[in-house]
Amino acid sequence: MPCKVFEFKEMLRGVQMKSADVILDIGCGDGALALILGKGAAKVVGVDINPSAIDRANSMATVTASSIKAEFLCKKLEEAGFVDGSFDKIFSFSVIEHIPNYREVLREARRVLKPGGQMVISVDSLMGMSAERIERHRTVFKVQHYFTPTTLRELLKEIGFTSVEAHSIFTTHVARSWFSRVMDDPKERFNPIRSLLVYRELRSSEKSRKPNDEGLFVIAKCKKE
Repeated sequence: MPCKVFEFKEMLRGVQMKSADVILDIGCGDGALALILGKGAAKVVGVDINPSAIDRANSMATVTASSIKAEFLCKKLEEAGFVDGSFDKIFSFSVIEHIPNYREVLREARRVLKPGGQMVISVDSLMGMSAERIERHRTVFKVQHYFTPTTLRELLKEIGFTSVEAHSIFTTHVARSWFSRVMDDPKERFNPIRSLLVYRELRSSEKSRKPNDEGLFVIAKCKKE
């Protein structure tokens, strides 16, 4: 899906990835993005509560074991038992908004992040979409909470993170139009030619994004002192 490709690249923009990094992916799903992150790192660990997704992740990890050290656990983060300061970097791709106890999960993320470590997350916002579409999205995708850059920034600061930055992405008509199209017809996301064209349009239109623009998703980057 073109939105996800752009989101992933935007999340990594400006992040200093190091070969000694131990990385955590919260809500890793089938592990595809975690394995990309782990390619240049010492180790990547993914947690997810979906057993079938973790099975797929472990299958892929077996294939890539010679070049990527990875571990995937079918557990909630707060029940995984990681020691304090286990990870250099933590990522979560559009997952936190689906978790009812998201505050507890973010507090746990801070606990297991090393001092000086960085966390990068994306969450759903859907600013600029109609109330009807938002409610439909909430029902279909089981979204517990939508965030804005301001509410996410304040939440992360409240939990104790520092150097908190948050901004919207997919702020243009091009993004909202594509998102609406996919909601109306989910098969659209699997149209490779259409997806390539939309990705190019998204990348071009997002260049005009301004800091306070409202968007469909929010990306936040923060650190632990």
